[in-house]
Amino acid sequence: MRQQQWQGPQQRPEFPPRFFWIVLLLASMFAATYFWLLPFLGINVGGRSGNNIDPAPYAVKIAQSAYQWRATHVRTGHNFGGALIVVKYRDGTLQQYPLNDRNIIIYEGEDLPNDLDPNRLHSERQTDREFIRPLLQKFRSTNGFDNAIEIQVIIFSQYPLCPSCVSDMRSWQDEYCKIAGFPNLYLSGWQLTKTFYPNSQDKRRREQPVVNGEEDIEMVNLTPKSR
Repeated sequence: MRQQQWQGPQQRPEFPPRFFWIVLLLASMFAATYFWLLPFLGINVGGRSGNNIDPAPYAVKIAQSAYQWRATHVRTGHNFGGALIVVKYRDGTLQQYPLNDRNIIIYEGEDLPNDLDPNRLHSERQTDREFIRPLLQKFRSTNGFDNAIEIQVIIFSQYPLCPSCVSDMRSWQDEYCKIAGFPNLYLSGWQLTKTFYPNSQDKRRREQPVVNGEEDIEMVNLTPKSR
């Protein structure tokens, strides 16, 4: 007769009730942390690059301000450009700085061919040095970003951004994050889709393009080469 091994009645392992509640608590904490971090991760439907703020309409504002500035000043072959900083807060509100479109600072850019840094007075360099970095530092020192979930820095130039400045600007986003003490900060650069030559004898080439909307501007690729 074949021998059969008797193992006795099989019992299913039972988890103590306390173990169940611990697992449930940990799962709840993980879910809460995930949804709290969600805005900082930039995961959202809409906007550009998965971010909460679409920079294009703000770039249009700067472009229109640059247009008005050139139209109301003595004709020059210099460039005009500026920037806006836009913050989205935890309650869903958006706030731009400067607060009023009429207060957008427009910088007049020019080349300095005999200078050690010939691009020092380009409009984007002035904007970076005199407006963006000081304002980010000010907000950080006054805890102005405490309730923010995203910051967009938008720079516009009427003339195409020169290759040298573009190369420098590729590192600005990371630098701005450090200045602001805020990781969820994004930089975008913009310029006119059409070129013009203010000092040209040809009136058709001399007139600056009118900016009616997003179709009149284009974004410049500022992604660091290492990414």
